[in-house]
Amino acid sequence: MEGVAVSLANCPQLSLIGIDSSECDVWQKIDSLNPDAILFELEIPQSPLILWLLKERPGILLLGLDLSRSRVIVLNSRQHCSQTMHDLCQIVEAETGAIERLSTAYIVDGGAV
Repeated sequence: MEGVAVSLANCPQLSLIGIDSSECDVWQKIDSLNPDAILFELEIPQSPLILWLLKERPGILLLGLDLSRSRVIVLNSRQHCSQTMHDLCQIVEAETGAIERLSTAYIVDGGAV
């Protein structure tokens, strides 16, 4: 994971940190650094932390690394207002269309995404 973080650190417009939910100061680290993106390993259980981030910090891009399969899962929590079922249907259609346009990102050469 460190190799990926180092490679992404070369993007000056991106403030990135790596986390492990077993760290005792992970919440403080996120609050104090206020990153644009957070990198984490999918093999390490992170569910409560990831769900909290998706809900409470919607502007942060979450990058889940699956190093064993050379993949990254990109999570964001774009929030939408939906007052009617029609609104909800439009949101789902728009989001699924966006998903279809994206391709899976792969980790290459031990770090470059």
